[in-house]
Amino acid sequence: MLSMLLPAAAAESLEDDDFWLLLDYEEPLQNALWLYGGVDEQGGGYYGASGDLAIIDALHFNFAVTEQNYAVETVDLRGGFSGAINRNFSWSVLRKFWGKPDKLEKNDTAFSLSFYYRRFNLRGAYETGDVEIFLRPSPFIRRDSVSIEHLAYELGAGYSWPVFYTRIGYKQHEYDKDLSAISRRPRLFLSFDAVSLQQATALADFEASILLGLNSQGMIAELFVSRIKSAIFEDLNTYATLRLAKGLSRQLELGLDFELPVNEVPFSAGLSLGVMW
Repeated sequence: MLSMLLPAAAAESLEDDDFWLLLDYEEPLQNALWLYGGVDEQGGGYYGASGDLAIIDALHFNFAVTEQNYAVETVDLRGGFSGAINRNFSWSVLRKFWGKPDKLEKNDTAFSLSFYYRRFNLRGAYETGDVEIFLRPSPFIRRDSVSIEHLAYELGAGYSWPVFYTRIGYKQHEYDKDLSAISRRPRLFLSFDAVSLQQATALADFEASILLGLNSQGMIAELFVSRIKSAIFEDLNTYATLRLAKGLSRQLELGLDFELPVNEVPFSAGLSLGVMW
């Protein structure tokens, strides 16, 4: 329509300009693979990998494999799918395993829905599964574990400015048995395997978190602070993680992660490398 209102020469020049803009167009990157690892001041460590791989534009396969060798040794396995419904909504379905085989095994399926509007985003998630805690060998107890049903509800909201961004979140866990009874009743406490109890201390009653971020000139700085109440001992603990990342190119990103010594948590440092294509 615009070309009909312009002289032929001017219209041809405008079309030529639009044509040359194609030289600067780059297809958005749809796949990402992260490798990461780190150590703490007490000789513990972690390592793992995660990925977001596009099957088609609107359907992605997501996975994460992490092993932690701290005071509580755990394996965290996640795999599932995510996708965009439209420009405002996206979804994900994830199968998760957390714990240590034959000590404590937590299996869940998580469903989430995210909403985006301009600079605002909202996320809700529902999780269902079970926790299996293993017992000490005993001639008086004819079973080797106790299974506990688990549900969780999560809600998060975020907002981003041109340089700064923030996100808050809350996750409530529900179990069909009162896990705090394990710490209150000595006979029950002594029935469980020692390593199983060590694992169980990381089971949460609720988790509250806030993320503060800065993104400027290819540099990212994030501070993530969380408050977690133990489902076993009912105590509250605070954790703080600082993340610094720098884009080395369009396909590579290098990150540094630091677990800050809050609530007597050992200081730890890690390195991550992201590859996008």
